[in-house]
Amino acid sequence: MSDEPAFSFSLPAHLDQVGRLTSWLRSITSTHLREDEFILLEIGIVEIVNNIIEHGFGQTPPGILDVTCELKGSQVTLRIIDTGEAIPDGLQERYDNLSEEASLDATSGRGLGIIKKCFKRVVFQHMGGHNNVTAVYDLDMVRA
Repeated sequence: MSDEPAFSFSLPAHLDQVGRLTSWLRSITSTHLREDEFILLEIGIVEIVNNIIEHGFGQTPPGILDVTCELKGSQVTLRIIDTGEAIPDGLQERYDNLSEEASLDATSGRGLGIIKKCFKRVVFQHMGGHNNVTAVYDLDMVRA
C-alpha cells in the first residue's frame, strides 16, 4: 500500500448514519484492500462507532463524529473524535487486559472483544472535552 494523505469525514452521531461512514471508508480503501480484507475493518469500525453513539450520546443531545483515515504502508489508521460523554475511566486498561479469547457470548463487554479481534492496536483517550479513539488495522496481521 502506498502512502497517501489522510482523509476526513464528519457525520451526525446517529446509528442510522453508520452506513454512510462504512461507504466512505470502502471508497477510500478500495484500491488498497481486497473485499475480504475490508470486512474485518468494517466490523471493527462499526462496533467502535456504534459504541460511541450508544454510550457517548445515549443521554445527551446528538453530536458530530469526526473520522480521519490514514493509509500508510500496510496500516489503516482510523481516528474518531467526538464530544459525547467522557470515555469511562479504566476503559483502556479493560481493553488492554482482554484475553484474545474474549467470549462473544458474554452478557456485557462483547464490543471490546470484537474490536480487539479486528484491530492491531486501539487507544481510548479523553482530553480537552473530546473523546479520541485511534484504531490501527494492520494488513500484515490480516494476511498472516
